[in-house]
Amino acid sequence: MFGLKQAGLARMVLTGVVAASMTLSVAIAQQPPVAGGGGQQAPARLSPEAAAVKKANETKKGEILATVNGDKITRGEIVQFLSKYQLPPNFDAEQLYKQVVDVLTNTKLVMQSVKASKVNVSPAEIDAEIEKLKTALKEQKTELANVLLESGRSMEELRAELEQFLLWKKYVTTVGTDAALNKFIADNKEVFNGDQVRASHILVKLEADATPAVKEAAKKKLVDIKQQVATGKLTFAEAANKFSEDEGNAEKVGGDLGLFFRKGQFIEPFAAAAFGLKKGEMSEVVESPFGLHLIQTTDRKLGKPVNPTDPAVRNAALDAFAQERQEQLVMAAKKTAKIDIKPLPTDLFPPAPPAAPGQPAAKAAAKPAAK
Repeated sequence: MFGLKQAGLARMVLTGVVAASMTLSVAIAQQPPVAGGGGQQAPARLSPEAAAVKKANETKKGEILATVNGDKITRGEIVQFLSKYQLPPNFDAEQLYKQVVDVLTNTKLVMQSVKASKVNVSPAEIDAEIEKLKTALKEQKTELANVLLESGRSMEELRAELEQFLLWKKYVTTVGTDAALNKFIADNKEVFNGDQVRASHILVKLEADATPAVKEAAKKKLVDIKQQVATGKLTFAEAANKFSEDEGNAEKVGGDLGLFFRKGQFIEPFAAAAFGLKKGEMSEVVESPFGLHLIQTTDRKLGKPVNPTDPAVRNAALDAFAQERQEQLVMAAKKTAKIDIKPLPTDLFPPAPPAAPGQPAAKAAAKPAAK
């Protein structure tokens, strides 16, 4: 996720709301040991600045950096999440911090919603999952204790991650009945037939805690822009270049997302709006976790019909159904959630590495961007 070319926060996260936190924890056996946090492998000798960051992340592991309806997101959780990724050398610390906290916040909201639905996981079920993990590790000639030590995890943290995984798996099994999947496949033929669209959008950003008045002002702005396009004062591309707040449009590409995509590849309701338009049509104002959008579908490609009883189709349907349900849970929960995020600590990330010869120097990643 973080190794992708920077193409704007909205564009980047449109391909998935709740990310790696829902993956099976056996992945810890597949990750190289990382020290010092920030997703960067420890060098043979740490600079004094990097050593200071490593120490801070170890000693302040329990520091609370955000709360989600009272549930804590700690420095340790952020460092552990980042340890799964190799960060680019010139990342923006403020943006990266926001992205990670957003993912962890969404995961908390999903888990809170799942638990509220009365889905439970017993300690015995977690024990059984740990035994599976131990067996998998033995086949790789290693032990769970060694992997936990190398990854900086405790058994309690592993059990918490496995509980999340099992809760979500059980929840999806409960709601993803045959009848629900049949309806989902019928309602989303474009996904399984392989239909694709290409779209452009104009984004007005909204913070998660935006007031109704702020939302209404943003909506009015987009309605006015749509009127300008509809009356021919501006083309959609001209309007996107003038008004869109998507960083991915920095090169003035007219709001074009730059690719054909299938319905399940982008979050709802963005994808639903794009697929609901004929070529050249423009949407009403659409709300997503990133703000408000005007969307124009610029091209379409038809796929081939598939058999809804095919096991491969049903497995794909269950995955897409689960992703859509995650997004629905997050969107619904954020309407009333109490989310408090503290500013980026200046000692969370290691300093940017020196630039290679002939390359521009990297930003000092450990320092928050100027407001």
